[in-house]
Amino acid sequence: MDKKLHEYILKNWKNTIRDNKEILPKPYTVPCMKEVFINFYYWDTYFINLGLFEAGLVEQVRNNLDDMVFFLDKYGYIPNADSLLYRSQPPLFTRAVYDLYKYSNDLEVIHRYKDAILKEFKFWKEKRMTPIGLNAYSSDEPKEGLLHNRYWLSKRIGCNEVELAVDEEIFGRDLLAIAESGMDFTIRFKEGKNRFVAHEFAHLDLNCLLYDAEMKASEMFNLIGDKDTSIRLEKEAIKRKELMDKYMLDKESGIYYDYNFERNHLSYFKTGVCLYPYFSGISNDKKAAKQLFNDFMLPFGLSVGVAREEEDYLQWDYPHMWPANTCLAYMGYKKIGLDKEADMIKEKYMDALEQNFKTTGGLWEKYDASSGKISTTSEYETPEMMGWVAGVYEYFLTH
Repeated sequence: MDKKLHEYILKNWKNTIRDNKEILPKPYTVPCMKEVFINFYYWDTYFINLGLFEAGLVEQVRNNLDDMVFFLDKYGYIPNADSLLYRSQPPLFTRAVYDLYKYSNDLEVIHRYKDAILKEFKFWKEKRMTPIGLNAYSSDEPKEGLLHNRYWLSKRIGCNEVELAVDEEIFGRDLLAIAESGMDFTIRFKEGKNRFVAHEFAHLDLNCLLYDAEMKASEMFNLIGDKDTSIRLEKEAIKRKELMDKYMLDKESGIYYDYNFERNHLSYFKTGVCLYPYFSGISNDKKAAKQLFNDFMLPFGLSVGVAREEEDYLQWDYPHMWPANTCLAYMGYKKIGLDKEADMIKEKYMDALEQNFKTTGGLWEKYDASSGKISTTSEYETPEMMGWVAGVYEYFLTH
């Protein structure tokens, strides 16, 4: 542990809290202390909460969850951000409630959030389904917004002629679906020369998160005596795993991938989402997990992608190390008993933060796992960030 970095984080949590009743009823946390990402962001908040627990700021964890309930009551889902309202982000609300329940050992936590949990399930199961019974990210953006986002996002990521020739609404929705995944942008949905055919796929990370949520919600509803809901959610989780094993599992390697249900094949790319089955309980295959560890581990940390011959790397791609993926990978390797690999993931992440803190005096959104430096991408300048960067560091200190 770097004592100065730890103290810096504890000192600055307060600078990430906003209290604006015109936006949300309770004080809420934001990723950056100033500039860039200074709104509420959904999946960032889960990892921020991990750090808030470690700092004893449990009331702020409750505030964050209460603000998510506000969104669920108002929209029927938790938006990407308070300013990005037509899409959600990876569904970590149930897991966040479960964390608070386990921390407090108080059944009142479950009673307080049980209705909101069911509302979020309703959204994903009614608005984000594929024909094969698994889920996929998408967007409810109106046509005008689709065209606007297609225009500026295609400039941000440098789209090619094939991509720009796709119907503008379809391409706009594909880009926003990937934004809903939180991994904007990634190579995982590439077909031919189009890197962003998200609507053809069932998405591995989303189904892992929903399986995890269904199982945790089933446990919580059982604890408060709602047996019927508990049994129903467990059955839905079991059915989901059966479908994931059918469509997403490469039987030869034991590795799970996104699945293209229109072309009937697995994604061609290993990305960070291939690690999601381990923390979520979908897989405990140590051989496959070790293979993925070898694929993703670079000299200075866990990359979210692997090197390829062509170098059209995006920011959720080789060689970038992101806090969210690093944390979930660590949890997964610990869960299936690969402690050596888990500890290496944690130690390299912490070392990268500590070394860059010594030279810059701050924390940064993502790091380069091949060099140990702050990541640089063509999409936007890497911002200085507390948020999930600090949350995961603090979590790693005690786990």
